[in-house]
Amino acid sequence: MKVPTRVIGRISRKLKSNLAIYADSCTPAHRKLLGPVVLAILKASSCYVAEAARELPELGGTITAREDKILNFIHSPKLKLKALKAAHIDRLKKDLKRAERVLIYADLSDISKPYAKKMDALRIIEDYLGRWHGAEDPVRFVKQAFRLEKFLVDDMDAIRAWFFLIMVGFSLLFALSGGREILRWIMRFAEAFPKEVKFLYYRILRGFRRLLQSLRDPLTILVSRPRAP
Repeated sequence: MKVPTRVIGRISRKLKSNLAIYADSCTPAHRKLLGPVVLAILKASSCYVAEAARELPELGGTITAREDKILNFIHSPKLKLKALKAAHIDRLKKDLKRAERVLIYADLSDISKPYAKKMDALRIIEDYLGRWHGAEDPVRFVKQAFRLEKFLVDDMDAIRAWFFLIMVGFSLLFALSGGREILRWIMRFAEAFPKEVKFLYYRILRGFRRLLQSLRDPLTILVSRPRAP
């Protein structure tokens, strides 16, 4: 199944625009590797550095040599994780501003709060119960899809950096799912699950991985492409 050039272009622009937000927080060397490493994490769907390295033949050398390059990238003191996190938070804030509304409930007792008395109680309860899809499911997805229980990086700073890159990858899936035509093509590559899966990201991750595998050179998707006339 061949993906139309216009769809690849749209995916490319979404990835580039979202990853560009982190550029000012990276050295030139890290800036060059950030996109490919995040893409490799999504393609491997694993927290294993070795499996991400397997998905980056463009780095050259053996899988072990590529793994060393990624580990050097993660362990580098020049990787400014605090600045990257700040950029990530700014990016999420912009996404939230575009949302219609954002409601946060810590407990059902919130329905007794002054601001809640003006709201429909049934709506509050529905939103509260819906937190399982808004918070619990994403956490479970990240743990299962990337096998975080098998985390083997032995340095706390490196663990934080690697986990951050995994979360950037997850947030890119969220960004891609916002494009209707992109989502349709991703879902075409996702095989049906044997049972109903309400949380869409399992399908999105599988479809996006297979879409990348269908490309002759997956990393070209990180290259800016002109808009179709």
